[in-house]
Amino acid sequence: MDNRALETLKQVRAALKEVDCLRTDKDIDEEQRAALELSAVELRKVERALIDGAQDQLVSDLRSAAENLGRLSSRMRASLKKFNTTARVLSRIDHVTGYVTSVISAISEWL
Repeated sequence: MDNRALETLKQVRAALKEVDCLRTDKDIDEEQRAALELSAVELRKVERALIDGAQDQLVSDLRSAAENLGRLSSRMRASLKKFNTTARVLSRIDHVTGYVTSVISAISEWL
């Protein structure tokens, strides 16, 4: 929810509080009370619309974040696959180096 919408929501809620206090005043007549009740209903509609808009924006932001995480996850898997390939190659080189070292050691013992 952006700052403007948040400020509007605060104002709507403050107005609702004031209308609710006025509706319970025993000194107002039924016509004024009915007008205040209609005002409260309309203010609640505005409040719900603001909240719904914020929820829609939140869902959109979450979807976008999920897509970004999916792309990042794919890149990480590709990097991990390359890393695993490199690790296997290094392991083979280590194995070959160990074999060559043992061959050289055996030859040096014969000499």
